[in-house]
Amino acid sequence: MSGQDEKAVTAEKVVSMTRLEGIRGNGIGRRSFMKGTAGALLGGSALLGAPALLSGCGKEGGSGDDVLTIWHTEPTPVTQKALDEIIQRYQAENSGLKISAEPVAWADLVVKLRAALEAGNPPDIVQCEPMFVRTLQSQGLLRNVDEVVKSFADGDYRGFLEPMFRFEDGHYYGVPHAWGVDLISYRKDLYDRAGADPAQATWDDWKETLKKVTNPPDTYGLALAGKDTHNINEEVYMWVGSNGGRLFDADGKPTFTERPVLEMLEFWRDLAKERIISPEWTSMDYLATLSAVAGGKAASNLTFGRTAYTYQEEAPDLVAKDAFGVVPEKPVGPSGEDWITQLDAEPWVVFKEASRADEAIDFLKFFYGRDNYRSYLTTVPIQLLPILESMSEDPEYQQNDDIKRWSSWVDTQKKVAESGRARPLMVTHWQDLKRPYLVQIYASGVLADMVTSVAVDGEDPGKAAANAQRKAEQIVADYE
Repeated sequence: MSGQDEKAVTAEKVVSMTRLEGIRGNGIGRRSFMKGTAGALLGGSALLGAPALLSGCGKEGGSGDDVLTIWHTEPTPVTQKALDEIIQRYQAENSGLKISAEPVAWADLVVKLRAALEAGNPPDIVQCEPMFVRTLQSQGLLRNVDEVVKSFADGDYRGFLEPMFRFEDGHYYGVPHAWGVDLISYRKDLYDRAGADPAQATWDDWKETLKKVTNPPDTYGLALAGKDTHNINEEVYMWVGSNGGRLFDADGKPTFTERPVLEMLEFWRDLAKERIISPEWTSMDYLATLSAVAGGKAASNLTFGRTAYTYQEEAPDLVAKDAFGVVPEKPVGPSGEDWITQLDAEPWVVFKEASRADEAIDFLKFFYGRDNYRSYLTTVPIQLLPILESMSEDPEYQQNDDIKRWSSWVDTQKKVAESGRARPLMVTHWQDLKRPYLVQIYASGVLADMVTSVAVDGEDPGKAAANAQRKAEQIVADYE
């Protein structure tokens, strides 16, 4: 399946959505969660709907009191199959309980959740973005998952993940299903041919290196996905954070007019103006950037571990020659001293008013059991890294062929995460994860509009940033 069309949704109900690229073999289609969906549905002070509506019964979410309902966003068929098999084993041990697991496209998730909450029939378990947890819990919609965390052996829950969903009241409101880190992936042969080193410490040096491997229109130094708002958001927060910047001040006010943001815009403008990225970058989706590197149309991209499977499918001869690598560190901007990158760690959450909330907690404990969890992770082991230290040390897990073949990718992700440089989407500083309006900023498109105004339309960075600042301040004011 090369893609799937998203549902259309209206401003207060269901209006228009952009195309969500689906799965290409073992590729990924989850990164296209667009502003058309969330922007229409996440406006105002509520993410999905009022908690007062959670007393009824409906058909949009859970399947009724006799069924434990799970919504997940895992796109890979083999991983879906592994989850189904875990469910079958759980049902065999808990006769009389039926579990329904439904894969949901990221672009459809908000639409479905809002409809389910308004119908008073939410699913029991949902997989979502980290930034959603604070917004949902601020409305009193989530049950804590303390029992799941307590089921882990002492010290087994990875230290860089454990605090993410532990709130000020001491309770946990989410547990990541797995984790991964955004890295720079590159073609070793193209860099070797140009005599270029992919590991550069500063943006200026990185730009000069990218020029060496650029030969337009045949090959561009860097493949960027600009078709989807989601992908532009990713680069904005990572590059601002790598330039000593932030998206919000200590009081939560947007900071889009500060120097690190302006320098990020100038850097993006230079990449486009000097044709280091393709002139077609605004029409490229995430999958296209993977294929560009696999096919030699680009020398590098920004990506996650699942990319390895696209390379195996589209360029098996190059994989056999070990032609694909990842850079251990990312460059720093002119105002920065260190860099950050994206931590991909979507949590399972349990709705407080779900019909089978108790069973949901028990199922999650079962999910993280050694044999079950191993069977899930090893379906896409370079992307789905374990949240439990003991699983990384598990002999059977370590013998997985993909883990051995792509060991440098796994090791690099682990080192980056343990260094503290990996942060969830939109989070330049950890306190940003506490901002309940983060989803609204993400979904509004203000960051993407700011970037394209400069990099495509040639607008002055200061003017574009000021426009984005005004819009963001209004979003925060409307939320509050």
